[in-house]
Amino acid sequence: AGVQFRVQFKNQSGKAIKYVEFTVAARNRVGDIAVDEVRHRTEAGLEFTGPLEHGGVAGRPFPIRWDNVWYNPTISCATIRKVKVIYFEGESSEFVGDAVNSLLSGPSCGTYN
Repeated sequence: AGVQFRVQFKNQSGKAIKYVEFTVAARNRVGDIAVDEVRHRTEAGLEFTGPLEHGGVAGRPFPIRWDNVWYNPTISCATIRKVKVIYFEGESSEFVGDAVNSLLSGPSCGTYN
């Protein structure tokens, strides 16, 4: 069976969001990177399509869900490695490493980079 990735987030940017691109890495129970057994990758790129106005929450009441992101029964969680937010005005913001960790407010599987 494939592994899902789910997320909820609130737009606190002051601008309308067009897209949000997530780069996520699969982890096993001890925090090590887990490899997809079909595509042989450790990371996946996932995209949310807006619009999402300032103050809006994406994934409410149910989280946004991507199915079959990886295939590996040892995967227990995933870390968000990068977030790129693209606004309607053509501007974008990118968050990597500790900047991503500062965005997180819910459960995660750690602050691995």
